[in-house]
Amino acid sequence: MKKIEHTYNIKEMIKYPELFSRYSKDGDTYLTIETTGLSPERHRIISISVGTISDDIIGITTFFSDNKDDELTIIEKGLDSLENSGRVITWNGDSFDFRFLSRRGEEYGKKIPAITSYDLRRILSPLKRLLPDDSFSLYELLEKMDITDSSIPDGRTLVTLYKTYIETGADRYSAPIEKHSIYKLTGIMNLMCLQNCLKLNKASPVIEDISATNEALNVKGTTDLFFPIEITVSLPGIRINFSKNSFSGSFTTYDGRIRMYFPDPSSYVRLKADSSLIPKELSKSMSRSDYESVTKENCFSLVKIPREKKQLENYIRSLEKM
Repeated sequence: MKKIEHTYNIKEMIKYPELFSRYSKDGDTYLTIETTGLSPERHRIISISVGTISDDIIGITTFFSDNKDDELTIIEKGLDSLENSGRVITWNGDSFDFRFLSRRGEEYGKKIPAITSYDLRRILSPLKRLLPDDSFSLYELLEKMDITDSSIPDGRTLVTLYKTYIETGADRYSAPIEKHSIYKLTGIMNLMCLQNCLKLNKASPVIEDISATNEALNVKGTTDLFFPIEITVSLPGIRINFSKNSFSGSFTTYDGRIRMYFPDPSSYVRLKADSSLIPKELSKSMSRSDYESVTKENCFSLVKIPREKKQLENYIRSLEKM
């Protein structure tokens, strides 16, 4: 086994250090593992990397397997590094890292101790609906943050490199694996900043520009909430994009009117006679054949375009909460 240690200034590796500091806590430990495959029954652990933050310094320790018989040592050293940790922060740790560690530990009669898991993938899962292309892997989200490194090997290449390293012992084959782990670990740290996007419903948009075409009303402006990646609030006829401290929106127009969506579709029904939306309470005295239920996507009425920017800003705020 090789023990590899690195230190970095936080500003070298974290794109938004001030934002990161809002979500990190004393005692946080970051964890990622590399394996020869996805099945803990058929594959084994290549390395365990552990990261901590002290003041403005990131410390990363990697326990790297340099032979086929040191997996237990890798597991023991990795777990020892988690002692006295507060939260153990991972990306998909609940479904992969901890499950893999536990299963491989069982092979040697080693029980994994209780860990306070903070699986960032699970924490950030509400953002999936706000990503236009529904891309939600660690690598895709880092790319959205403009944090990329084309020299980082993919999973299949990583396994090939490791097998070649075991055969040759040449460090040029193990170095890319180590680099991959550091990229993942500091990537998890960077993705901590995306928790800011979960506060979307608290953002206060200020419209600075309004323009109109025959088909749409377009707005641009700023917000008091910072978004490290672009996220989108989208409903039929409405699309609003937030990125950093700005936003842009487009409202499809229908003869000078826009769609006004209402929260809680279960509280409304639509009349079949004229397609108007009414509170469900008013339908109690009507025949069930006179109205139909509505969904989030069609729980709207057509209203005149607001004349005041404040009215439109308030409507955008209401959409953020839906």
